[in-house]
Amino acid sequence: MRRLFELYDFWKATTGENLAAKTNHTRTSMLAFMHQILPTLDRVAPTGDQSRDSTASFFDYHRDYLLELITLFPNDNLAKRAKTLLSSSTVASMSSSFMVAYDFMHDRPTMTGMPLSGLNTVYHAKGIGQVYARSGWDTTATWVNLTAGPYTESHAHQDQGSLMIYKSGWLAHDANIHSKSGLAQDTTAHSLVRIDSGGAPIKQVARTVSKVAALERGAGYVYVSTDVTPAYNGNAAIQKVQRDMVYLEPNAVIVFDRVQTSTAVTQTWQLVSPVSPTISGNTATFTNGAHSLKVTRLAPSSAKTSTHSFTQAADFSGGYRLDARMTGGDQRYLHVMSVDGGVTSQTAAGTNGVTVNLSNGRQVTVTFNRDTVGGTIKIDGVTKTLLTTVQAIP
Repeated sequence: MRRLFELYDFWKATTGENLAAKTNHTRTSMLAFMHQILPTLDRVAPTGDQSRDSTASFFDYHRDYLLELITLFPNDNLAKRAKTLLSSSTVASMSSSFMVAYDFMHDRPTMTGMPLSGLNTVYHAKGIGQVYARSGWDTTATWVNLTAGPYTESHAHQDQGSLMIYKSGWLAHDANIHSKSGLAQDTTAHSLVRIDSGGAPIKQVARTVSKVAALERGAGYVYVSTDVTPAYNGNAAIQKVQRDMVYLEPNAVIVFDRVQTSTAVTQTWQLVSPVSPTISGNTATFTNGAHSLKVTRLAPSSAKTSTHSFTQAADFSGGYRLDARMTGGDQRYLHVMSVDGGVTSQTAAGTNGVTVNLSNGRQVTVTFNRDTVGGTIKIDGVTKTLLTTVQAIP
């Protein structure tokens, strides 16, 4: 895409026609990419193939991508915030000699940057099927990502419904980061509900479109409901695969999965991490450096828990996966994820809900509809119905 934006720049310089202004795709690409950059400003969301660098570290190409867009929108406040982001990143100038010319052509040293804190902390990139949320624009912020949208590119992965969580390092991510090829596309490498038939994963199918069915930015929370059933392209064994998520800022995530399949298959709720979890009953704790992710399963109680090491396959140099396996049927999965002790306690609230006490002193009860999008959220005694439509978030 950076080459497309470069062509826009050349075209404007030679003809005077501003192609970038003829579509909102150009400016939107700048905003979307800023949300894809992780809070530490040293890497990007590792979505899809990463054959050049499987870790998705921030590189000169990423810098040039934003520089091209800043050049196209020099008077836009978003460009000024992008300028601040680049100046604070690990690639504040080109690191490779073959890229230095792009700094000369596109860097704008006289532009005064603006604070990143002026940006929204939630973004829905509809075209690529990504929802991003973060607790803030500081480098120690918690960052959450959920995938649901078009699966149409050859470099895309079977990751519809996948979840990632970052806090000064990865807590839940794609195993592709640990691959030697950067091409680990299978459902087994992502944090989603895997469905197996005859001992082998049922594939998500290219040229299908999953969707974000609901999105809401509330006071202190983000609600997302996704339907990834289309990714299985009408497979007779699969009737429903939906994932709802409530992100309670700053450090709590509640995930509810509706999965309906034939009884002849198995369902495995999986979470991928760079570190092996410590498992105690229905709770698994991942500790990566100074930060931790505590995952508590409230339903189903009968799931069989295990840990998988990706190094069993030759393509991987690390990575682990928490598996909670169930027989097929009409199942519901409810998990509470606590980052750095963000949840001090959790108690089931009916069959499809949970009450959590947060480290900031708030008490929140989230109840999901069993079979349809939506539910309710009660924060400090005040109950609200969750949206069942997609809210426009700038």
